[in-house]
Amino acid sequence: MHPAWLILGVFCLLLLFLALRLGVKAAVLDETATITFYARHYIIASSKEGHSGSESDCYATPHHLFWVRLEVICQPGAAAPYRFLIAPWGQLIGTSRAPLGSDDLQAAFYGGPNAAFL
Repeated sequence: MHPAWLILGVFCLLLLFLALRLGVKAAVLDETATITFYARHYIIASSKEGHSGSESDCYATPHHLFWVRLEVICQPGAAAPYRFLIAPWGQLIGTSRAPLGSDDLQAAFYGGPNAAFL
């Protein structure tokens, strides 16, 4: 057997493992757990700013960009909202304190280092 076939076989097995892992992760990812996870980050950040945030300040909406699954929005009273863009496997793509209805969050990622992902 030629070594090139062995290397190709190992590479294909690694790709298969990665595809199965991401598929299982996407299948069992709970949106409520994702929202709760980022709501806890919001509570920590808002407490550092002197606000008293709670998980009930947060909600999520689906996003129209291909690599963005959810946008978690946490509204602390009269202050600017915390906005989190969440990828299909639950990882954070980016955050913003831009007001609702503005495209500042999107524009930052189209021109920023994460532009290739969107």
